[in-house]
Amino acid sequence: MRRAGVLLLLASCTPDPPPKTVAAPSATAPRAAPEQDAGPTRIADCLTVAQDGAGPTGTVEGTVAAGKDGLFMMRLKKPRCVVGLPGATFISEVALASTGFDLRPLVGARIRAHGEAIAGQTDLGGPAVVVLVKDVDRVPLDEPGP
Repeated sequence: MRRAGVLLLLASCTPDPPPKTVAAPSATAPRAAPEQDAGPTRIADCLTVAQDGAGPTGTVEGTVAAGKDGLFMMRLKKPRCVVGLPGATFISEVALASTGFDLRPLVGARIRAHGEAIAGQTDLGGPAVVVLVKDVDRVPLDEPGP
């Protein structure tokens, strides 16, 4: 009992109020669904990535740049949250790959690319996203983004 009094005394000397304890809801209590429109980042705005094989279809928007070794990179207009990529929660660029058309004429252009997003790694072993581009829309520079 004496030890609890010391902890209480120390807690009352700190400038921050002690944390409040909240009871966990029971397993049978109904839970409200999380609001997807609340907060600055909605889960619907996140890019979902597959670990291997065909991934879910997603859309990314940004400027295409020619990377090293013939790779094409897209610098995203704004960082996007990513779901399913171990080691990363936000990304600012993606690698682009296409078997259907040539990406070289798009270097320097702002585009909206639609395709499958799969997980990958950088040369240094960091997390990366590769978008297998199926369709491309050019975006005028004066068009406001999402």
